[in-house]
Amino acid sequence: GRADIELAETFFSSASRRVFSTVGVDPAVEFVATTPMSLLRLPRGPAHATYAPEGTTLDVLRQVFERPARVLRFEDLERDLVFAARRLEAILPGGLVGETVERIEVLEPLFYRNKGAYLVGRVLRDAELVPLVLALTNPGRGAVVDAVLTEEDEVSQVFGFTRSYFHVDVEQPYETVRFLRSILPRKPIAELYVALGHHRHGKAVLYRDLLLHLAESDEPFVLAPGDEGMVMSVFTMPSLEVVFKVIKDRFAPPKTTTREQVLEKYRMVFRHDRAGRLVDAQEFEHLEFERSRFSRRLLERLLATAGESVLVDGSRVAIRHLYTERRIVPLNLYLASEPEPRAVAAALDFG
Repeated sequence: GRADIELAETFFSSASRRVFSTVGVDPAVEFVATTPMSLLRLPRGPAHATYAPEGTTLDVLRQVFERPARVLRFEDLERDLVFAARRLEAILPGGLVGETVERIEVLEPLFYRNKGAYLVGRVLRDAELVPLVLALTNPGRGAVVDAVLTEEDEVSQVFGFTRSYFHVDVEQPYETVRFLRSILPRKPIAELYVALGHHRHGKAVLYRDLLLHLAESDEPFVLAPGDEGMVMSVFTMPSLEVVFKVIKDRFAPPKTTTREQVLEKYRMVFRHDRAGRLVDAQEFEHLEFERSRFSRRLLERLLATAGESVLVDGSRVAIRHLYTERRIVPLNLYLASEPEPRAVAAALDFG
């Protein structure tokens, strides 16, 4: 079977929605979720290489870098491996060969982005999985090991939603994402697929997560906190880290742009420069929700400002077009709610 069956299912669902002009979800003509039977058809075998904790930490790193050394020209690989070994021995008791280390596992492909690359792995020790990410840069005379990351928060920033995609040749996306989730347990699966460049499937996973959340709670959609924008009406659900943005029918002065211009700017970003906060932005069409999931104030506001995109039909609300983005706290609300030292630090960091 295919090693990327979940991506194939998403492609099929996208095509069927266009052919049948589906509004909402139709399980008869699209995959609502990747089923256990589909996963059973995935080729067996790990997406990573395994190394035994034998010899010294430097010995293990020499084995780990045999593959990268075949595709990259290093400025001074032995020097860098000595640096990485010393760093690991300072962070982890015994480094990669401590008494509690069972094995070291490293994903086979290199993760490229901009002028850097990352070797992504994990160390199984004390029945825990410790991230092992080695950051590589190329200052001009060959690749060098620039940093050794072993903390979840550090690695989470590497795979953060404000970054651009990785360029990575992943033969087994499902297994690769499972591996990444093991060292980044708080990272949404949708976000990991997006980081790998599979934004279409990331979008499908995001929507499935939303449907599951709606089924497991009775929390309503509400207006997003903060000052209302001039171009979008924005709503959210307090327990979701996602905002939903609907283009308004008319824009207040001094905005002179048109709806089509807004759409085209998003399309341009999606095609050419999907980076920063817009890495995780997704475009949806013809969504449908129960009317009871919208607060009265929100629904009135949507109909007043975006009536061309929002339709109420009995007990259902259909939204012709919207964008989703990761929810962040507006700077003015953050500054007003945080203690002065943190507010000052945020303002200085913002510049």
